Amino acid sequence: MKLLFNDKSSIEIKTRDCLAWSEVHTMYRHLQHVDIPFKEWDNPCYTSQHSFKSLVDKLAHFGKLLDINIDISRCLELDQTYYNEIHKIYEDNYNGTPAWLDFHEHIHICERKNPKISSTIKFDWREKAGPLIKKINKDLYTDLTTKIAAGDVFTKWSELGKTPYRYWKDGEPNNIRRICELAKPWDKLNPVLCIAMQDIDLLDNNDVNGFNKWWKIYENNWCKHWQIEKWSLQDMRGVLVYGTIDNVELLKYNLMHNISPVRISL
Repeated sequence: MKLLFNDKSSIEIKTRDCLAWSEVHTMYRHLQHVDIPFKEWDNPCYTSQHSFKSLVDKLAHFGKLLDINIDISRCLELDQTYYNEIHKIYEDNYNGTPAWLDFHEHIHICERKNPKISSTIKFDWREKAGPLIKKINKDLYTDLTTKIAAGDVFTKWSELGKTPYRYWKDGEPNNIRRICELAKPWDKLNPVLCIAMQDIDLLDNNDVNGFNKWWKIYENNWCKHWQIEKWSLQDMRGVLVYGTIDNVELLKYNLMHNISPVRISL
């Protein structure tokens, strides 16, 4: 498989003979005929190139398009309760349109307030992939890993909601009904294509002990609701690796110079 850019350059993706690839390759066969709707904020350099105020202004702009008035001062104060409130507006009103996705993505960009260049890049067909999304084959759970190497190509959790860890970290209500409603396991397979630009341990900088102390109160009831045996922090943070690229430097160069991906080719 190849990743094609708008300057005619390309990067070869060497796929593995594994269950993850067998599950996603049919999706990519269809998606190779569809342009990647690559947004400027999909570029890992995006937050490092903009002030926090300008990012909040973008959130307010996307809110205005949906007749939502954003309290800019509360956003700038990193008021997590407020971010949770506007996230609930998204949950209750999302109708599959790009406008809602733009709004949602900027909620998370702003609440994280991370000026660093991201160590991964995600190619997401968003609403264009909708008809291809399917229930995940739960046999894939045994292949989840939290350790990825530079150049690894993988897919990851991509649900309408939050992981239990994110739910806890964001200070959402300690209410099992709300936890079951908003916090989700990896339930659907979405063909997002991700590439690591450096070696990463996805459990780094996670408050493992604090989360596990909270999670043991709710895990059993939550797992029963979602009809799964267990869902540990390793599962929540895990990804499915199905390939590699051998030219990470070209990928970094293209992104630094705003050379955008346009399609994949099988």
